[in-house]
Amino acid sequence: MAENNSNPSSKNKNCFKIPLMPEHLDEPHEIKSKIQEELGEFQRTFIDELGKLITSAFGLLAALAWRGVIQEFVNVYIKKIFGGVSGIISEVLFALIITLFAVVITWRITKLKKRLFNEKK
Repeated sequence: MAENNSNPSSKNKNCFKIPLMPEHLDEPHEIKSKIQEELGEFQRTFIDELGKLITSAFGLLAALAWRGVIQEFVNVYIKKIFGGVSGIISEVLFALIITLFAVVITWRITKLKKRLFNEKK
């Protein structure tokens, strides 16, 4: 049996359909452009998240370095002032100094980010 290719409805029967693919993405070039769009979005997200991860890792390293400095400061200067009862006082002072640093640095970085991102717009 020969098929009549001049009939438009017979063209639709012979065309290849991808299961579960939306109608507007039937053509190969549309599929390719959609894949490229998705790949670009993935790359941007990947780089953004990788940057956050690396920044967090360096933040942890910096925090560990500062921890030693602040702890030594408390041991050398605060323990001299309070003597034998300095155990809990030293720990509280150490925690307060670390918290103060974290709050101030986070606040300054947030202000810097706002200023930089507002200048780009």
